Amino acid sequence: MTITKKNKIKVLCITQFGMFYGGGEKSFFEAFRYLSDNDKYDISIIVPANNNSDFVNAIEKTKITCIKGGFDDRDSGNPVLAASVKNIVDLIIEHAPDVVVTNLYYEPSMYAAALTNTPHIYMDRGLSYLSEFKNCVVKLANFSNEIIANSEELAKVIYKNTNKEPFIVWSYVRKPDIRLKDTGNTRIIIPTRINRHKNTIELLMAIRKLRDSMAGFNTKTIIFGTVDDYGYYTTLSDFISENNLSDLVEINGYQKDPWGVAGKKDIYVSTSTIESVGRSSMEAVKLGIPIILSDIPGHYEMIKKIGVRSYKLGNTTELADEIKSLLLNFDHRKKEAIKQARIAEEEFSEEACNKDLGKAINQATNRDNPAKIRAVNDILLGKNILEQEVDDLKHELAESREIINSVSSKIGRLVTFPFRRLVGLFQRLVK
Repeated sequence: MTITKKNKIKVLCITQFGMFYGGGEKSFFEAFRYLSDNDKYDISIIVPANNNSDFVNAIEKTKITCIKGGFDDRDSGNPVLAASVKNIVDLIIEHAPDVVVTNLYYEPSMYAAALTNTPHIYMDRGLSYLSEFKNCVVKLANFSNEIIANSEELAKVIYKNTNKEPFIVWSYVRKPDIRLKDTGNTRIIIPTRINRHKNTIELLMAIRKLRDSMAGFNTKTIIFGTVDDYGYYTTLSDFISENNLSDLVEINGYQKDPWGVAGKKDIYVSTSTIESVGRSSMEAVKLGIPIILSDIPGHYEMIKKIGVRSYKLGNTTELADEIKSLLLNFDHRKKEAIKQARIAEEEFSEEACNKDLGKAINQATNRDNPAKIRAVNDILLGKNILEQEVDDLKHELAESREIINSVSSKIGRLVTFPFRRLVGLFQRLVK
């Protein structure tokens, strides 16, 4: 049978930031760029209305349709709930997708999918590792026909918390298109964002130990990355100053192409406390750079499938010993890294990473949204935009329009004009 536009599976994707802000956005784009080459699927991605970023430019070079609208990113990606739900509902009605996919945690799209009874898939990029977000993830699971996790260990955490078996779609990472330079001495190169989850202080502690215990230690560490947390940046800077490490550690800002300065003798260390199959780590492996990873769940697949070295998170002595061993045995470890690069290209190829994406979409299609009534309850109660005491009205809600009208009139004085429009839209939908 010839596949036409009419009988393709229509997938409407929603990504909160609509820019290559971090690994979650890059991995999301790579996954759907891959799927768009399959003639069975018609992919569209909604980005903020005022978006003209590299993310949009990248979409427009693929078979994916870019839709601007649905929400506004002027509030750092956190728009007013009711207005965004209303706009996304309108887009779902206009484009009539077979399934809606939400990347990262974004409530408006899950509510909009439920209000229109459209199957919904949530892509978790590591939120479930954070205990403080457990209730959010459970809620997302209740609003989703399927969940996609980007590592085996993350899938286990999601299943434990939600009793829902996720599909696994690894973050596909392309080998950077660069040639490692002849830079002479070995350096530690760290392309990473500056925040507490990256846990860079642990590396600085290990470097201090090496300086104090290893004769002639002079290995330079260069850290590249956007500062997400200026308080943490200050913590790192103060540690460097207080421990006289300025000759050994250099913190630079954002670099569009950090691997462009990497050398053939450089090494890479990740001290992250929370990670998926980390993009920087995978780039380092595919470049044949020797690496050391913290033994967190998100790194298990690289440790297990590729054979990279690791240390116990929190144990700075063990990390210092691993770095020392790598420096003293560099030639052997470099040969090992080149073998690992070939394994990584096989085990984490584009096809291997994305093989279950289509399966997840196929399984979600042609089903009712599991939360088509729950969405109304949550929105009318206004859990995200009203005062906590509005929750006291929850017991009064029921499926009948008469009770919904009664409750909406009670809370009407608390809601904004866009919210009233959303309630009116829902009332029209359920007639």
